[in-house]
Amino acid sequence: MSTRTQLYAVSSIEPIRAAIGSNDNELVEAIVTKERETLQEDYDEDEQDELEEELEEFREMVEEMILGTPPKNEPGCWALLFEHLASHLKLDPAELPLDDWKHSHVWESYRGLVDDHVSKPSKASLRHLDDGRPLKGRGIDYDGCVFGWLSAEEAAELCESISQLDSSVIKEDDLRDFHTELVESLSQAKSKGAAVWMGAQ
Repeated sequence: MSTRTQLYAVSSIEPIRAAIGSNDNELVEAIVTKERETLQEDYDEDEQDELEEELEEFREMVEEMILGTPPKNEPGCWALLFEHLASHLKLDPAELPLDDWKHSHVWESYRGLVDDHVSKPSKASLRHLDDGRPLKGRGIDYDGCVFGWLSAEEAAELCESISQLDSSVIKEDDLRDFHTELVESLSQAKSKGAAVWMGAQ
């Protein structure tokens, strides 16, 4: 299955960054509990062994993030923790219109068309949304998933920059649709003064 992009607006990225290596056992248990509640909707009573096995793998991932030493290269699978973390930390996560595009297909092609027509900060922001951006480390360990983020200020600047692109810059029909969804997503985040989270899985 292809890796698909989803954007979210959140009130801040900082609490998620602060959670890394925080040794907060209560946070670990809260996130695992949320995942258990989610999994119980998908598993029947006679499938509890499978549920527990999947939950144990999830717990290991959560503990690595919160209880472990912050890694230089952060696992891309941390993208799978975002919704539970953002919800528990009361960051008001909200799905944005840009959703379900094949990550490796659209971002590289889109950047190839617009990079020469946007500001230098916007080029960096688009790179973060394409290649990913670690929360604390130096890079991301690509494991089938990837994540990235923009501060509220970066998201607003990118919105302003790409909103001014001439329509002739984007020559492919599907990328025009992608551009429209990206602008709308950033506009919604800007109107809330929100940061943007990108998760692809």
